[in-house]
Amino acid sequence: MKIAFIHDTKLLKYNNSYFSVSFTYDVWKRYLTIFDDILVITNISHESLTDNKINRYKISSGEHVDFAPYTGNAINLFKIAKHINSCLKKVDAAIVRLPSLLGFVAFFTCRKLNMPCFVELVGCPWDALWNHSIKGKFAAPFFYLTTKYIMKKSAYSLYVTDKFLQRRYPTSGKSIACSNVFINIPDNDSIIEKRESRIDTVSKDIKICTIGGLNVRYKGYDQVVKMISKLKKRKIENIKYYLIGDGNADWIMECAKKYKVEKNIIICGAMPHDNVISFLDEIDIYIQPSLQEGIPRALLEAMSRGCPCIGSNVGEIPEILDIKTIYKRKNINSLVDAFLYLMNENNMKEQAQKNYNRVKELIPKTLNLRRKSFMIEFRNFVLDKKHAVRFHV
Repeated sequence: MKIAFIHDTKLLKYNNSYFSVSFTYDVWKRYLTIFDDILVITNISHESLTDNKINRYKISSGEHVDFAPYTGNAINLFKIAKHINSCLKKVDAAIVRLPSLLGFVAFFTCRKLNMPCFVELVGCPWDALWNHSIKGKFAAPFFYLTTKYIMKKSAYSLYVTDKFLQRRYPTSGKSIACSNVFINIPDNDSIIEKRESRIDTVSKDIKICTIGGLNVRYKGYDQVVKMISKLKKRKIENIKYYLIGDGNADWIMECAKKYKVEKNIIICGAMPHDNVISFLDEIDIYIQPSLQEGIPRALLEAMSRGCPCIGSNVGEIPEILDIKTIYKRKNINSLVDAFLYLMNENNMKEQAQKNYNRVKELIPKTLNLRRKSFMIEFRNFVLDKKHAVRFHV
């Protein structure tokens, strides 16, 4: 059985292979344990990879994975529909990841073709767009209502949150609450031991970090910049804020210059995943200052390394972190208070242990088994439908 996977993510091409930060071949292997082949329909980046940049990305190409990237105008719905329609005729079913424009078109194309469709909702389009820009505020109602309609009509749906997205975008079909995050969590005490040792020997500079697309404004990096400015006025000046991720960070540095903290900001750019994990072991506090979120993978990975963490009160973050380290979105004074709370060594150690224990609860092997079982149910649904059509014919 061959399925299509549709989302707006951009892939990069290098020597006839595709590369990505997030959608690596390991991601496709999750689906290939259930389906025979997968056709990936995404956008393609016009950025050209060089030998110097290639080590920042992981390969997306691999056995039983084909690619049919859309290369046309990003807002030409007619061309998008034509491309997706021709692609879907080559597969048996579709997995649509939302929010995404390609995903929207793919869902309605599936209905037109009477093709089984599995929907993965990994974020809230209203929050993402409303907090993005003036143009985003105009687009937010359309994306919100379209997502609401799609989830209502979807026969099989996966939500990455336990409650938040389900309340806002309910479905009448079958669904499962299951994070799309896969994290390797060593089951030993060495991580906490190393973390406590680091806390006991805090260096001169307090190292804080956020991971994400640097051009994505709703990730809230500017909130941390403003926090650093307020802390400097309190004579707390030894803060280094490390930003890891792909994308243009000029807007962040402009904000840093405005608040006169540009020397406190270090733009690291994209890193290979293994390097990110090693880097997390060298920071003191991880901050997730998002204006909207589902379940942020980067936050969970930081927690898996025993990092004391701070997060805004959006999406599923309040369900993950201790209330003492949650701050009210866009409230810089609240963010400062959470940061100052973690300046106490005992509080840092307490939160490090809590975060490590919590993430082990959130991502056990049983979660992966539940997801796989639900996907197998969808596969059987597709097979039954195919057999019914053949029998009818």
